Amino acid sequence: MLEETYQEAGVVLPELVKKRLDDVKNFHRALVTGRRDFLSSETERLERSLLARKQQLAELDGQRASLMQVLETHGALAEYNRLQALRQNAQEKLAEVRRRIQQLKELEEGRSQLKIEFETLRQTTRRDLDDRTKAKEQAISLFNANSEALYDAPGNLIIEVGKNGYKFEVEIQRTGATGIENMKVFCYDLTLAQLWTAQPHHPGLLLHDSPMFDGVDERQKAAAWIRAKMESERGGFQYICMVNTDDIPEGELMQGLDMRDSSFVRTVLTDQPEGCLLGIRF
Repeated sequence: MLEETYQEAGVVLPELVKKRLDDVKNFHRALVTGRRDFLSSETERLERSLLARKQQLAELDGQRASLMQVLETHGALAEYNRLQALRQNAQEKLAEVRRRIQQLKELEEGRSQLKIEFETLRQTTRRDLDDRTKAKEQAISLFNANSEALYDAPGNLIIEVGKNGYKFEVEIQRTGATGIENMKVFCYDLTLAQLWTAQPHHPGLLLHDSPMFDGVDERQKAAAWIRAKMESERGGFQYICMVNTDDIPEGELMQGLDMRDSSFVRTVLTDQPEGCLLGIRF
């Protein structure tokens, strides 16, 4: 092809060039023939191997069928099937155990992570409490003053970081006093109302139901209401107390505070229809 191209172009190739071209053609022809023969023989070999594998597989299938027939003839096939079922059941139990082990590992990792996060949160809470030292001291001071107004001795408001976050405890050491637990709550609530007054937004009222004063000494009842009146007027919030009239102390204990006066009384509930509140008789 190359030689004909040169002839058409009017170029005469030397004999040496023509010989080299013939050598290249012969080499290429021999190479292609060799590759073709090799691939042909390899194809035949693979086909023979595949045929042998098929024959071997057929023989093995026949052997297996023969063995299964022998087992069935001697009653062992049922035993074989039972063992297969037991094996399957054991594999399922093993898979279930592995699944539970994985769940336990994940649970333990989750618990460890929660412990880390919990300790980090507790440290953050401690730092927050340290940053609020001034507000903490103010709350303690107000609680002490409120409890001292009732028992002539200051109580203790304890604010600390416990296992589950902020922890508040109140203590009023008063031997023989009745209703002391209720008065702890009273002093704590009044302290909150006092602290609210310094905030731009707050409820503006403190409300106590009559059970707050159950079992409380006459003197402490009077002192509590006097303290609530004084602090509500000073802080500009409203104190609402629901109390039975026969529980109001008489005489000097009230220090001139007449809780039956119309300037203090807003609603009187009785057993009569006109004494109901929102149509409900209490």
